[in-house]
Amino acid sequence: MKYEKIYFIKDYGYFSFYEIIILMLLAVSLIYFIKFTKFTIKLNRNKDEPKATNTLMVTIFIFFIVCLLLFFNLIAYNGYLNVIRIIDEKKYKIVKGKIINYQPTFITDKKFESFDVSGIHFVYSPAIRDYSFSQLKGEGNPIEEGTLVKLWYFQKKESQSNLILKFEYIP
Repeated sequence: MKYEKIYFIKDYGYFSFYEIIILMLLAVSLIYFIKFTKFTIKLNRNKDEPKATNTLMVTIFIFFIVCLLLFFNLIAYNGYLNVIRIIDEKKYKIVKGKIINYQPTFITDKKFESFDVSGIHFVYSPAIRDYSFSQLKGEGNPIEEGTLVKLWYFQKKESQSNLILKFEYIP
């Protein structure tokens, strides 16, 4: 019996389309901020005070919003690095067995799925960004009740939830 991998956090880089857009927005806003700050200084010399103030306020607002996005992105990146550190330091556990009590989204009518393997409960959702397995049944997840699986997981102490770091199954 050979296991087939359907998920491993290290197979995915941190940067998704969303993060790349944020970094591009930061770069554009920084250029915009520098350009219009110089423009505002030039307008102040020409005594066009209201136009200079409005331009500066809009520039500062845009720069502030992009910096906020970058801040939250850095927090998320730290979470990704913590998961990679767990794998590198081998702080995960491995469980093998059959999936029981499988609750796909169309049964629970929720945005999460859950199942048990060898007495260990797993809950996952793409809405929760914790860098663990989160593929729902409707998105191509091949698991079903009774599927033989091998899971690498880590239990978060603060929430008592199990993060699936690597997911293998026997088709």
